[in-house]
Amino acid sequence: MDSKKLMSNPVNLISKTAYLKFEQCQKAFYFYKKHPYLRDKVSIDKQLTFNRGHQVGDLAQTLFPGGTDVSKSSKNSSEALELTKTLIENKTAVIYEATCAFNGTLIMIDILCLEGEKYTAYEVKSSFKISDIYLKDACLQYYVLKNALPNLEDLFLVTLNQDYVFENEINPKQLFKKRSVKTESEKNLPYFENQLFEAQLILEQNKIPNIPIGKQCFKPYTCDYFSNCWKDTVNENSIFNLPILNKEKLFEWYDSGIKTIDQIGTEQDTKAIIYKIKQAYTENKPIIDKERISTFLAKIRLPVAAMDMEMWGPAIPKINGTKPFEQLPYLVCFFDGNTHTNVFIDYIVDERKHFAQQYLVNMND
Repeated sequence: MDSKKLMSNPVNLISKTAYLKFEQCQKAFYFYKKHPYLRDKVSIDKQLTFNRGHQVGDLAQTLFPGGTDVSKSSKNSSEALELTKTLIENKTAVIYEATCAFNGTLIMIDILCLEGEKYTAYEVKSSFKISDIYLKDACLQYYVLKNALPNLEDLFLVTLNQDYVFENEINPKQLFKKRSVKTESEKNLPYFENQLFEAQLILEQNKIPNIPIGKQCFKPYTCDYFSNCWKDTVNENSIFNLPILNKEKLFEWYDSGIKTIDQIGTEQDTKAIIYKIKQAYTENKPIIDKERISTFLAKIRLPVAAMDMEMWGPAIPKINGTKPFEQLPYLVCFFDGNTHTNVFIDYIVDERKHFAQQYLVNMND
């Protein structure tokens, strides 16, 4: 391993997370590296997604037991790089969170295994499908590993197997499946060489890129700096408050100068409901279609009841006979116009039959 390439300015290295932000938006990338304090607060849903990824990643390590976890034995990227270098020089068979750097880019690979004289890398994802962003993520890691680790044989994306059925205890070899990304990665080596040059150039210029808001704010994920960039855009009269219309149509209007609801004219040739919404905004009063409401209510026959059900879909199945992400009901609420009743189970054991029985009792009542 080339120690100079491995240890090049670890503090200033572009992480995989930073690079993926560069792919989405150069301004977001610059904020991430230069002004991280501008980042939006992590939502509960996003934090739960992160937690799920960690749980799946920890379980995937059991596919290759007995490894050394770099992340648990180092305090920063410099220590992680140095420890990884030492482990590789000592021909350690299995390394978790192996940390490598090349061309100003830092990566941490979930699992790195020495098989013979060659290393095979495994990147774990808590999903069934390999999305474009997952593939780009893996190709970047391959680019760094291939240059920092000459005896790299292959890199696999490890995903959950949607056909796996849990019985009594988890079988990791059946729960996970893998796919090589070597072919795609080899084709894209020049692409990453150029992209990383552009990313480093942005940092060297030390100037916030002039990137207007656009569809990139939402793809592949809602940007972490959304609130900062949109603070002067989203107001009560903004077209982005409109329902029904997709982002593509809204940005088409926005880019043409139509930024507020009152600017929408008949020349926009949009859905009739949009003009009604405009009328409600401009007149500052609700528009109630009494005729349609009356027609709907006339079809309802008493007695009536309302029901709401909540579902739970763990990535790692816990109930016999279930699959990853299979939806399991855990709460149902009923309201008959006078009283509320509910059924709740916490799945310490398999209570699906009990839940179904209680559901039917409440439905009949």
